[in-house]
Amino acid sequence: MTNQIVALVFKYSVNYEIRRILYSLKKINWYKENKYYVALPMELGLFGNKVTQNSLREMVKKEFKNDHYRRISLQLSRSWKTTGQKVIPNLIEDGFKLKKYYYIYLTKYGVGGSYHLPNKIILNFQRRKNKYLIKTIIHEIIHLSIEKLIQKYKISHWQKERLVDLIVLKVYPKWKEVQKISQPDKKVDNTFRKYYPDVNKIIARLA
Repeated sequence: MTNQIVALVFKYSVNYEIRRILYSLKKINWYKENKYYVALPMELGLFGNKVTQNSLREMVKKEFKNDHYRRISLQLSRSWKTTGQKVIPNLIEDGFKLKKYYYIYLTKYGVGGSYHLPNKIILNFQRRKNKYLIKTIIHEIIHLSIEKLIQKYKISHWQKERLVDLIVLKVYPKWKEVQKISQPDKKVDNTFRKYYPDVNKIIARLA
């Protein structure tokens, strides 16, 4: 067992929330096609297609409470020291290469969680309790750890999601709930059972 500590650095701001909303709007059709729920400002529908940067800023400022974001970051920091750090040794033992720290961008908008290489995680804290938010962070950390392989072998979105869910269940079995996969693929489960923890081989066989 390793004693490596993985740190979380929390970030949040009005400007980031605006960028998050604009990004979500650009991908809205893809989200709908894949049955993702997308959180947006309550007033957004009033503007139709005429939303501007200034109108978005006013919407976000009405809903943005700095103390609320700060409280969430403190709660998650405490949960990470208990639950989160229990999972990290299991990931490392199974061969995952982790960063020393991850930037966690707190948001009220968009989907539940997403990621950007090399170590950026976007976390919608509105939709889940703290214990599920920690699970989402672990989920996204795993995504980041395997993303280059996913890109190399051109693995489909739902195969990727199922693979990450299976890894989460393996490294922390207490988290029994997983997301509903829009396009189930038994090949992922069968390949996982046969080759885990050799993630390289699993992904190569899914290609």
